[in-house]
Amino acid sequence: MIPTEHLNLLWLDVAQDEPFLTALRTCLDQLHRSEAYQHWLRGESREPFALARAAAVPGLECLQRAGLVQDGRLGVKVNRIGERLFITDGAWVSHVLRVFPDPDEALILLGHARERGLIEWADWVVDPAAGCGHTPIGFPGRARRLSCDANARALLYASLNARLNGLGPDRFQAVFNDMTRGLPPTFRPDGNVLFFTNVPFAPSARKGDLALNSAGGKTGVDLQVAAFQLVRRFRQENAVPVRACFLIWTVGSVERDEWEAVSLCREMFAGRTLEWSIFSQYEGQEMPNPTPIADALKDLAASQYAVTPRDPGVERAYDALARELLAEGHTHVAYGMLELHLD
Repeated sequence: MIPTEHLNLLWLDVAQDEPFLTALRTCLDQLHRSEAYQHWLRGESREPFALARAAAVPGLECLQRAGLVQDGRLGVKVNRIGERLFITDGAWVSHVLRVFPDPDEALILLGHARERGLIEWADWVVDPAAGCGHTPIGFPGRARRLSCDANARALLYASLNARLNGLGPDRFQAVFNDMTRGLPPTFRPDGNVLFFTNVPFAPSARKGDLALNSAGGKTGVDLQVAAFQLVRRFRQENAVPVRACFLIWTVGSVERDEWEAVSLCREMFAGRTLEWSIFSQYEGQEMPNPTPIADALKDLAASQYAVTPRDPGVERAYDALARELLAEGHTHVAYGMLELHLD
């Protein structure tokens, strides 16, 4: 794992040395485009990438200077959204400190915003649990961005990624903040404010079974409710047009077409425009959507988001949770988007 203090020193280096920043970005871009790295991304990314496999990529010594290499392996994961590059933790980093590794859900949120015409609409983009900044930095519009997280390591990655992608302090702010307590009171934006939330939403059979950046309580709804409350409180305190895109995973019933997180959001924003759409399938997975709850939780117990994937104790705990939720009337898990209008 790259020590957090090294990320801090790197942020200072790229802030003060423009040629080094340019060289680092060029190297990361060429590395990400290489066949060896793309092969690793597709199937081996639970272990650090061995740089010897990308020997043909020029300028790799720049990664060494940046302190991103350990024992000949790249200590970070490199992702891309459009032409914007990101570094973040890989799945091998301790689940206690790990910054979310994958851009997939940011791509879903940004794709939804593009389809709904929100790229042009937004003057501000706010992500209250932004991790390394995939969503706010990946946003292609003119909007200013507020990137918050309760993990100081995530803020360093987000600040580095903003530098890598040419976003200065006039367009990007990273703030250490606990979303369960709302947004910083000093944040008083003007114009249209667009919220993106992709908070930890996976059901947790027991505390410690899932990485902290995935665990959402017994039904996965704990931090989703906190996100709803944050948006409601912000709108009560700021007389500006607000829209929010909540990417959610929710337990519920196909037969009754009732979904826990959706119902809670509707209760909180009664009388407001709220649109719920279930994706046709899970991104990159051969699973139906909605998925029978026993199948969904079995898959979760074996996923990279489990601290010890495929551990018999974890599998038994999730099997017991599936039976408990079924007894409560939750037959399926659905993955989709909630879009809220508070104009």
